[in-house]
Amino acid sequence: MQRKERPKRKPKQQSGVLEVKMRPLSQQRHKARRAGNRVFMYDPSSKDKEKFRKECAKFEPKHPLEGALSVSMIFNMPRPKSHYRTGRYSHLLKTDAPKLHTSKPDIDNIVKFYLDAMTGAFWRDDSIVCALEATKVYAEEGLVEIEYWNFPE
Repeated sequence: MQRKERPKRKPKQQSGVLEVKMRPLSQQRHKARRAGNRVFMYDPSSKDKEKFRKECAKFEPKHPLEGALSVSMIFNMPRPKSHYRTGRYSHLLKTDAPKLHTSKPDIDNIVKFYLDAMTGAFWRDDSIVCALEATKVYAEEGLVEIEYWNFPE
């Protein structure tokens, strides 16, 4: 008697949105430390990643997501004081203040930080992210907005 093969199940439609009030952080390069004849590699961003994981724990799905994902990220960078007028109008923006953030930290390092930080809790590996949209904009205070959903096949 032959067993019927089950057809592969498509992953469930999975999506989510999270907003965390914090200044967007970037992934720092791994560093090496020497102790005697041994060399130890470590991630200097690990404490910041742990802090972010605690902040977004309430947004975590019950099980890590599977299948191809699309991710959209908006990083609201706090405005520097130089974008504001002076004196009695110090609460108003200058007319030439930019809307998009075009200086450091680089957007690819910021994206890498958040994808790595969400690995394990939101998805098993960040390699399942097939489409990515990321934007750096100025805002009154730091905010990280991340939306994810199944990639349409």
